[in-house]
Amino acid sequence: MTGLAAAGDPRIEAVRYAGRPAWRLDTPSPIDKLGGPGASPDRIEYLVDRETGLALRVRETLRGRLLQERRVTNLRTGVPAPASAFVLAVPRRPKPERLEFDDRYRRVTLARAAAIAGYAPLVPAALGQGYRRAETSVSRLTGRTGDEAANPVSRNVVSTAYRRGFDLVLVSTRCRRTRSPRCARTGGYPRWSDPIGAGESTVVSEQPLRLSEGALAGSRARLVVDPQVTPHVWALTDGPRRDDLGSAQRRAAERRSGLAAAPALTPKLGSRRPRR
Repeated sequence: MTGLAAAGDPRIEAVRYAGRPAWRLDTPSPIDKLGGPGASPDRIEYLVDRETGLALRVRETLRGRLLQERRVTNLRTGVPAPASAFVLAVPRRPKPERLEFDDRYRRVTLARAAAIAGYAPLVPAALGQGYRRAETSVSRLTGRTGDEAANPVSRNVVSTAYRRGFDLVLVSTRCRRTRSPRCARTGGYPRWSDPIGAGESTVVSEQPLRLSEGALAGSRARLVVDPQVTPHVWALTDGPRRDDLGSAQRRAAERRSGLAAAPALTPKLGSRRPRR
């Protein structure tokens, strides 16, 4: 919402809610037919606090009938909060539950990430005042990304988080491979789409742009500013091909790409530029 308001989107309306200046967006929403009748809205109303960017109210309706509404009440800013306000109430005898989910990310330094991934991670050339690098994680092999996990498996992923209080900027680079089996219908290799994804049956708008600065200068990218997904920029770059198996019959293409969340990125550590 903040991005849409900054861009002057005509759908954004300046209002007041609970005595606070807010932005309002009332927008149609594609129905998720996979969820069954009444499982998703055809319209969503957002009310976002202008000072903090917090969603004060999200109201979902289907053909005028309320499906659900989520609200924030008694919002106060600039007021000291005791440490006890951040203590979680844990049951004395919690019911054990085992969840197995591991994309093999490990927290490391930027130097260690470069050694593991085999390329110098990209970092923002500049960020807003107050942002600091909070952590860097690396994984040699992760799961699939994008809507319905439609993208191929990612390799040598480096993800760095920059924080300013609750604000977060995430920069991620990954290698993509096209050695996956060819599509039986088209005969082509899998194609990449937005790695962020907005969820099943959710359609968001993308604006094409060309990056003009940094290590990815000249690359084509997509800007996604939509109320149903975190605002982000993603880019896909081609890299060198190689004969991986040394056999013409089993030749596979391998490419390196940067999927980035910032338009001006530079390689860190200076020793090696990421192959594109």
